[in-house]
Amino acid sequence: MQYSFTCSQGHDPQTFTVEAENEDEAIEKLMEQTQPHLAEVHSDMPSMSPEEAKNIGINYIVVGRPILKAENPLAAAEEILNSLG
Repeated sequence: MQYSFTCSQGHDPQTFTVEAENEDEAIEKLMEQTQPHLAEVHSDMPSMSPEEAKNIGINYIVVGRPILKAENPLAAAEEILNSLG
């Protein structure tokens, strides 16, 4: 199946497309494919909270350190999910 992501934050839209068997694989591939773009075009883009991401209409969020570095990763993940409603 084909999955696409279009970035148009402050520039002409740029679309990234990958082939993947499922959404998890697609997200992984899209994240890998968009890293150079993010580093070059959005190097000054601040990170945002899950609530801020939800408020601007983000469909997927990537949360790493707040869960991985938490004393209780499961509780941290649940708290983030609960904050998104």
